[in-house]
Amino acid sequence: MEYDSNSTYRLLGDRANLYALWNVSDRIKSTPDSLTPYGMKHVQHIKEGSTEWDHSVNTIDYPSAHLTSKVYHPNQLKSPLDREQAMLQGIVTHQIPSNQTFQPNPNLLSKTTIAPRRSHQINNKLNVLEKDGGLDIKIPKSLQNRYKDFYVEMDIELLSPNQAHYLEVNDFHQRRTKLDYAYRRFVSPVTVRVPSEETLQIKLKKGTYRVNIKGIYGEDYQTLNHAS
Repeated sequence: MEYDSNSTYRLLGDRANLYALWNVSDRIKSTPDSLTPYGMKHVQHIKEGSTEWDHSVNTIDYPSAHLTSKVYHPNQLKSPLDREQAMLQGIVTHQIPSNQTFQPNPNLLSKTTIAPRRSHQINNKLNVLEKDGGLDIKIPKSLQNRYKDFYVEMDIELLSPNQAHYLEVNDFHQRRTKLDYAYRRFVSPVTVRVPSEETLQIKLKKGTYRVNIKGIYGEDYQTLNHAS
């Protein structure tokens, strides 16, 4: 999800659950690879001229092709994390009756504190006054200790000016094209996975945005480990 264009899904959002489901065995990313998914182990540093990469391999032995009798209905799943975890355990479909229930992951948004940073917010409109302004999301210590990653689900859309821009959440970076770019693939809401930290910083280019933080969900990877 590094680009809002034709290659938007090429890194699967750096999400370990999707790596397991798509049977990803290796990851090669430019150095430093600060968003290595859970379960990936660094095995090699590659250098060619002035270019350097980190090579990691997947240590999660998930059987991406297997038989299952567990069926979940999409209406049971309230977040992208719910859907990932359901697919790890069975199939998700509305075409046959479900035989499983799913306990949705709690939305932790109400337990956090959100404040503008070098920006001014009125309702869902955020005016970013300087480069890398945006929002700070404070995570309680108890949640930092409980979860390895957080999934941040949000609507963020540039309103003006018409410019190439970006979305950053801590070390996550998505390059976004101009609003009238022919191959722009705008998706909303987006879900960004970030490692557990005290502060999740949403950083944006100077401009006016529509912003709505819809949910924050914690992932401890118990489902992935149990399914592997």
